Amino acid sequence: MRLTAKLTGLFLVLLAGTVMAVMALAIDRTLEVMVSDLHGSGDRLTQEIFEQMRAALAHPTGDAVTTLRNDRGLYTLLESSLAFGQGVLYVRVVAPDGRIVVSPQHAFEGAFSPTAQPFDDLYQEVKSWVPLSALPALWGDRTYELSRPVEINGQLFANIKVGLSTILISNEVHHLIAVMLGSRSARSRSPP
Repeated sequence: MRLTAKLTGLFLVLLAGTVMAVMALAIDRTLEVMVSDLHGSGDRLTQEIFEQMRAALAHPTGDAVTTLRNDRGLYTLLESSLAFGQGVLYVRVVAPDGRIVVSPQHAFEGAFSPTAQPFDDLYQEVKSWVPLSALPALWGDRTYELSRPVEINGQLFANIKVGLSTILISNEVHHLIAVMLGSRSARSRSPP
């Protein structure tokens, strides 16, 4: 084989490797932005619930639990968060012993045993210095939970828990990888 053919082959391999590396970094950055948006949506929701609880407890109609359960504004916020929140699967106010204080489903009795992982676990994977390290966590539908404590008079009263699904991110991840690999399914989804 001639030297020019060898150099051309080496150049093409280096070029393909560079293109794949740049695409992997671009996908990694896209994943980070999507997870950050999901976190922002859940965090904003916990702040809104906290403020609604604070407003309701400023004018109590009994003990704190009764006041919250009687607050229509809080129920409206919880119910609308399920309908309009980005990736929101559930939202609850849970007592330290696991009892549900308030939820949009009005399920007060029984313990709440979440199967969701803390959102910080996903955030750490996305923030890793290794490109695409969060890919396995975002490949399928997983549930991550944001939690915010609520204190009354310096004592833990409850935790606001918001369950966030990665299903929307997962669909986008499949498409991004298909585009990166140049598969037919990515081409068929592209506009004509």
